[in-house]
Amino acid sequence: AQADFDGALRSFRAAARAAPGNKTYAQDALVLRRVVGMRKTVARQQVNARWEKTAISLHLFYLRNDLPQEAVALDRRGLRLLANAGAEARLAEALLEAGDNEATVKLLDQPARWQRDQRHAIFHGIALARTKQYARALKVHESLRLPKNASPLLLRDAARLEAVLGR
Repeated sequence: AQADFDGALRSFRAAARAAPGNKTYAQDALVLRRVVGMRKTVARQQVNARWEKTAISLHLFYLRNDLPQEAVALDRRGLRLLANAGAEARLAEALLEAGDNEATVKLLDQPARWQRDQRHAIFHGIALARTKQYARALKVHESLRLPKNASPLLLRDAARLEAVLGR
């Protein structure tokens, strides 16, 4: 099922008008107005740095708001149009969040067309473990070398791999 962002925006605007003292409704309406605008931006075929930044913002919004299927659709298109490591990692993350572990394994089992990073390996390991391919997942885990200055996001993802492996 596809989310109805325009309908949600109308509802939040109506709620904000009906309860002007409730700042949450107005803030939610503002966020949704921005999301609707970003969706229109990425619907255009013009692919450039701004397009990619907008797609990344939408990806994060979708995942934070439990809309992984929206992220998958966006990220499949992003990988097709951008054809880069970042787009591939975002698609792998979205597939994992959508519970499509088999598709994540299939995506990351393909030969790399670009330099993959630790996030690719972590997402691959999580998907492998979730599909009961524990020996392969353990190999991925053992090969990880996180930098000392790893980002909180990378550390969180590595902890997810450890958790799914029962470590």
